[in-house]
Amino acid sequence: MRLINVETLKLEEFFDDKIPPYAILSHTWGDPGEEVTFSDIEAEIIEKPGNGTMKLKGCCNQAKDDNLGYAWIDTCCINKDSSRELDEAINSMFQWYRKASICYAYLSDVPPGDNSWDSGSKFFASRWFLRGWTLQELLAPKKLCFYDQTWKSIGRKEDISNEIETITGIPQQFLLGWEDLRKASVAQRMSWDAKRKTTRKEDIAYCLLGIFDVAMSMIYGEGDRALSRLQQEIMKNTGDHSILAWGLNAAESIPSKSTDVVSAGILATAPADFANCGPIVLRKQDATPVDTFDISGGHLRVHISLHTPSAGEIYGLLNCGPEHNTEQVVGIPLRKVVSGDLSDKYLRPQGHYPVLLSKTASTGLTKAIHIRMERQNRAQEATSRRYWLRINGHQKINLKLSGVHPPANDSDEIITRQYLTRFYTPGEGSRDFVAQARCHIMTLSRDTTLEALSQKLIYMRPEAFGKQTASNDSVNVKEPVFITTVDATLELQQVDLKFEFLRILQEEDQRDEKMAALDSMRDRLAVVEENLRKLMPQQVDQLKKRHYEAMQRQHKLSERGSEIQRRLDEVIKTRLDAGQIGRSLKDLSRMTPLSWAAAYGHEAVAKLLLEKGADVEAKTNDDWTPLRGAATSGHEAVVKLLLERGADVEAKDNNGWTPLRGAAYNGHEAVENNGWTPLRVAAANEHEAVVKLLLERGAGLHAACILRYPIPLLSYYIPSNELRLDLSYCLV
Repeated sequence: MRLINVETLKLEEFFDDKIPPYAILSHTWGDPGEEVTFSDIEAEIIEKPGNGTMKLKGCCNQAKDDNLGYAWIDTCCINKDSSRELDEAINSMFQWYRKASICYAYLSDVPPGDNSWDSGSKFFASRWFLRGWTLQELLAPKKLCFYDQTWKSIGRKEDISNEIETITGIPQQFLLGWEDLRKASVAQRMSWDAKRKTTRKEDIAYCLLGIFDVAMSMIYGEGDRALSRLQQEIMKNTGDHSILAWGLNAAESIPSKSTDVVSAGILATAPADFANCGPIVLRKQDATPVDTFDISGGHLRVHISLHTPSAGEIYGLLNCGPEHNTEQVVGIPLRKVVSGDLSDKYLRPQGHYPVLLSKTASTGLTKAIHIRMERQNRAQEATSRRYWLRINGHQKINLKLSGVHPPANDSDEIITRQYLTRFYTPGEGSRDFVAQARCHIMTLSRDTTLEALSQKLIYMRPEAFGKQTASNDSVNVKEPVFITTVDATLELQQVDLKFEFLRILQEEDQRDEKMAALDSMRDRLAVVEENLRKLMPQQVDQLKKRHYEAMQRQHKLSERGSEIQRRLDEVIKTRLDAGQIGRSLKDLSRMTPLSWAAAYGHEAVAKLLLEKGADVEAKTNDDWTPLRGAATSGHEAVVKLLLERGADVEAKDNNGWTPLRGAAYNGHEAVENNGWTPLRVAAANEHEAVVKLLLERGAGLHAACILRYPIPLLSYYIPSNELRLDLSYCLV
């Protein structure tokens, strides 16, 4: 490993356990002319225009601040002219970042003062998060610190892990190293690279070697084959089914049957194919799994369970699914290589994508199948092969094409499909020939459509595809690969009869189900009737007796309530007659428990009721609040309690009296408040203490008293022999 001395800025080489502690740089490359390269360091060319020199010196200065003598920077510590050294560096890079004492992530596009917690910040938009190589540089280091373009600290990875998870989609348990990367499914790890780019096409695979703990030789120029090699290497090391989940679109429904049979291959063409696989995790096997992949003869051999939701559709159920829905698994679309063939060879059709299926769709039984590895080129598939029919018969007899199903594609895109072609010979009544390209040939009555044959071809007997020739009594036709001699019209009639038979069976099954349900209802009714018979007459009499007793108890409770109310009325009358409460309480009704407690001065009861949520402003029929009753009766402690709980001192009853006015009238100066009781009412009642209190608190000597009621009504509250109001100061 070659390191740069942070004091001398010269390169030194170390091996194995001789490697000293070092810092390592993670960054995005700028213009090649700006970067300080291996040859520049060798030639002692340090000062270069652009950002390269700042990265080099900034990294070394920060390493010195962290008491480290060496640093590793990819731009100048690798001799890229040596393919052997480049191979070693790329295969070792993940471990180099893992073993570093500290990693500096230099974000050259983040200015000083940027708010890294803001989703609209330059930090969130930094291209460092979109570069392929920085993925392993984010995950491998045990200690990672971020710096802006001026080498000012942005923060440690653990300090801004929430923001980094939002940007990258990488869960924190993997981001912070709480869990080994190998516990993340292959599809998950691929999804982390879905939006990242590299300058060289091959590097999109090479930058993932450490993420999947894979070693490969570097072959620049191989293009997309690099990712294919990476996936095959992953398959050698793991039986993780999620590597086949590429193309998943969780929102896509199961597609309808299509005649497309062009192979999409079994491997993804880019990490972007795994963009929707972030939540996909492996499922635990209930039994001993057979999770191994075997690649041979252009096919991938894998053990999976097959599911057929509708005619012609086949899905291979993978041992993986969404993390937060354990009842679903990923199903990949499959097609038989040869329609109707009994072999175990399948292909993954282009234009069809994996879907999430219910776990119950699996029978639990797995089988070994072979899936075609190669991805077919549609144009090549359509033009590179020609097919022919050999006709045995009189040379003057013409065989003419009369129909093709499905209709030819009119778009510019050329695709290969399973076509049915129809040929006829001159003459009335003769049967036509129908050929399925590369597969079968058979005869067909002239009034049977190709569409009808195409729809029901998969239901025909396997024996219909095993003969050698086809003949319509005048012409013999041979197809060079798979040949049958069968009358398709008779086969279709047989298929139709089978469908009719199945329909009848289904109707009988439904009828049987309805009859079974009816019988079950009858049995349950009989049980209910028997239970009713057992209840009579003793149980019924007991129920009637219990009901009567309950009614009696209810009646007694009602009488008891009436008695309590009567006794309460007597108590009120007694206390009124004794002068224990003001005469104004005589006509009150529907008092709440809090109003009673306030009127009688029961402070503890009032406090308990308030703690239980009693309404401090609840009114009687005469609009008396609890505060009005307490103030009128002179219960100072209760008044203070109610005021502390926010009671309204200006709440008026239906005569317009406030609690303070009532207190003044009854001479209770202790519950008076500043200026709220009419002075004249207190003076007229000769409540000397209240008048003195009012005067001390600034009550006006000539304050007007608004008489809202006629004198007879007022005399109800103030005895006539004590009425001494100076009407010259009153407004009537």
